[in-house]
Amino acid sequence: MFGETCYAMQKASPGQFVPGAGGLNATTGVEAEVRSNPWDFVLLLEGAVAFRAQTSKRLAAGLRGRAALPFVVQAQPSGHGTAGLEEAERGEQWLPLWPHPASWSEVQALVTEGRAQVGRRPARRAIDVVEAIGRLGVARGLSGFERHGYLQRNGKSIFAVPLGRVEAGERPHARLLDDVRGWMDALQRSARSTNDKTNVSAGFRIAVKRLADAAFGAALRSTDRRAWQQVLLAIADVEAIQVTGQQFEHGPCPPLSVEWLEAAADDSPEWRLAVALGSAARSYTDDGPDDPVRHHWLPLDEAGRRYDIRTEGGRSRLKDSPRVVAHGRDSMGDLVAVVERRILEAEYGAERHLPLVAAPGYGARTDDLVAWLMGEVDARRTVALARSLMAIHWARVPPRFGARKSRRSELPEAWVAIRLCGLPFALGERRVPLDRSMVRRLARGDAAGAVSLALARLRAAGFRPPLRGATTDPTTAARWAAALAFPIERPLAEDLLQRFLPTAIQEAR
Repeated sequence: MFGETCYAMQKASPGQFVPGAGGLNATTGVEAEVRSNPWDFVLLLEGAVAFRAQTSKRLAAGLRGRAALPFVVQAQPSGHGTAGLEEAERGEQWLPLWPHPASWSEVQALVTEGRAQVGRRPARRAIDVVEAIGRLGVARGLSGFERHGYLQRNGKSIFAVPLGRVEAGERPHARLLDDVRGWMDALQRSARSTNDKTNVSAGFRIAVKRLADAAFGAALRSTDRRAWQQVLLAIADVEAIQVTGQQFEHGPCPPLSVEWLEAAADDSPEWRLAVALGSAARSYTDDGPDDPVRHHWLPLDEAGRRYDIRTEGGRSRLKDSPRVVAHGRDSMGDLVAVVERRILEAEYGAERHLPLVAAPGYGARTDDLVAWLMGEVDARRTVALARSLMAIHWARVPPRFGARKSRRSELPEAWVAIRLCGLPFALGERRVPLDRSMVRRLARGDAAGAVSLALARLRAAGFRPPLRGATTDPTTAARWAAALAFPIERPLAEDLLQRFLPTAIQEAR
């Protein structure tokens, strides 16, 4: 109080407020005396009297009455490094911080109002509080909140453990988490379950924990595009485990709003190729995509929003679908399998092309395809991002015009010959058919055989290719085959044809 050194410490236990004071192994002997400064209790109680508990429904008619404490929510073991299983239901308290002097009446009014609200919904978990702080903190002049969790430590003692500080400020994209909030809550309830009949594996718990941490990080760093990509990657991990038969009752990732494309977009070939693949479908009409490629990764019903489930002997399981050909073990192999499956389904309809069309304006670009063919793209990250982007409500995505032009155009002529075969649209009045054996040869490393077939198809369609043959190593040949899964749009196809065959457009017309 007066800036003087004082040794008048008293024998008194501060309990959870100073958990490191005294006790076992606290001195050179076996046990140290617990001593504390009496002023600590005076200053503690002066602020604590404002935090009164009361029975409340928190202005929500649909909620049951419960004891309401200022800024108290359910525990969420994410967003901090001390997460464990023992603190699952102990609760958290977020204490407001303000940088300027305030009168008692002002502090009392803030604490009395002290509920975290997200729109009309009360905050229940830490991630909800982060979103609420962006509005309440700014409106009340607060600088941030200190997060505390009531955790079980030092045996069975319950301590108020600091879990970090969250600064107040606007978070423009935080509301995107509303798209997956209910799904995440259901997954977390299953992950915390101790019932052996729920079939909850350690892998599932880890995937759900990773998703919760990623969502918490995105809520804190709302303008960080990589943080939102981490959420998409975590969603793909959860779905990959569900497909194995675990916790599929909660369904796949629910539809994501269009704003995800803005929040997570960065200037990387992985992202742009993921968008092209994530939007791919048989065709696009005024009603949106027809037969999207998500069916090749997940066993979905006809609507494509829920898992296709059947019941046998009182137990539910996912239906086996021949359309699910991508199993997540090998990203490159999954893309090749999808291409072969699409060609096979087209042959069922007496068609000989690759029915993969991107959302208008979101097709693959030349420079990104060049990077992919040269092995400069992270295939696993690209496919994982695309898997989550397949949940975007593509029917509501407006066409994109005036996209930035590609910087690189040195696509291998041999791959261009293969790519010009099987386009889902005609080049002028000509269509070049695609043979499944081209893809199979590339997957096996026989690039020379695949190019030879492609050149023969182009000649049969009336074009005059400028090369007689070509080959490459098996690894590059596999990338050539996988690159066919990224749909391109008509302007790029005509540009490739013009560069490959300078007089081809005029001849085709």
